[in-house]
Amino acid sequence: MLLRATELRPQDGNIADSLGWVMFRLGNLPEAITWLEKAAELESRSSVINDHLGDAYWAAGRQREAQFQWRRALALDPEPVEIAKIETKLRDGLPGYPASTAQR
Repeated sequence: MLLRATELRPQDGNIADSLGWVMFRLGNLPEAITWLEKAAELESRSSVINDHLGDAYWAAGRQREAQFQWRRALALDPEPVEIAKIETKLRDGLPGYPASTAQR
């Protein structure tokens, strides 16, 4: 359904984010990053989308890019409950995904 929604509304960053987040949760990191980058391009002022992109970058071993996106998410006025979560990721990385020493 999300693929169809992206066809019907290709300029909707929130739909692209939803599809990218599903791909991330399914472990399809290349596809997730493609969709989340598109979402961030379409909705560059969304803290949620930038946070999601940061998570995908981290999981793919792209730690510097992840940290950039998480800092950006913090600068975009996230919901108060999300601030601590993003700060924890900046400090500790994404739980469940080891940090790549090549990117640190």
